[in-house]
Amino acid sequence: MTTSKHSNLKALSPTTLNIFNMILSFTKTSVYVGAVAFMVILVGLICYFIYLHFFQYKSIHKDWNTYKCNPLVTIVSHWYVDDTSKLTDECFAQYKSKLKYWLHSPIKWIVLQMVTLITFIHSLFEPYNSKSSPKPLPDLKLKRVVP
Repeated sequence: MTTSKHSNLKALSPTTLNIFNMILSFTKTSVYVGAVAFMVILVGLICYFIYLHFFQYKSIHKDWNTYKCNPLVTIVSHWYVDDTSKLTDECFAQYKSKLKYWLHSPIKWIVLQMVTLITFIHSLFEPYNSKSSPKPLPDLKLKRVVP
């Protein structure tokens, strides 16, 4: 008797088959789902860009220091200021300082945690290591409790 590789599927319940078919159909269309998600994000960015520059032009022009290093505003900064090369240099310097902070912050946090842990462990043994006033070790004998 020859068995096909899908003969075990007949033993599954109908709901299990439906779930199995749903998973198979999702894997076939996952590329399309990703493409649609990318297009939605792209359309959202375009809509935000249009809203920012055509409907918020006056507020950007009044409060330029707040918006000047926004990447979506920097693209068309020539609409708002005359000297864009100076603005570009300022924004890149600001981005570099932020990037430096973002890269160093986790390293500083890890080092701080390690130093704190080492200090804590050292403080646990400090009473036993001090030479001025030796303290006895705690009594670790188990006491029997009679009910």
